[in-house]
Amino acid sequence: MTQNLRQTDAGFTLIEALIALAILSITAVSFLRSTESNIARVTALEARSAATRAAQNRLAERALGLPAPEGPVHMLGWDFAVAVQEVPEPDPALVQVKVTASTPDGSARVTVSGLVMTTAGQP
Repeated sequence: MTQNLRQTDAGFTLIEALIALAILSITAVSFLRSTESNIARVTALEARSAATRAAQNRLAERALGLPAPEGPVHMLGWDFAVAVQEVPEPDPALVQVKVTASTPDGSARVTVSGLVMTTAGQP
């Protein structure tokens, strides 16, 4: 009777345990890669959002006629080089302004366009 009890109480074999461990390892590695990819996407989205705000601020400064500050723009923990390009419009009272914001390494590049009204003596 004790012999029958031992045969039915048999647990996992070493091979079954190794297979289960391998499946768990593969699942954990794929979850880690997915998490790292998600973190990279969120960081890139944050940089683009900050670049957009920096470009919109420069466009608003230009629309108000304020002088452009020198040097990089610091926004939400990022530094951006902001370039302003003015394109004449058929209407002499309007100027199309294109503002480009990019980080020093060239990433998170955003271009914002808008129309700015000009006065008679001011471009």
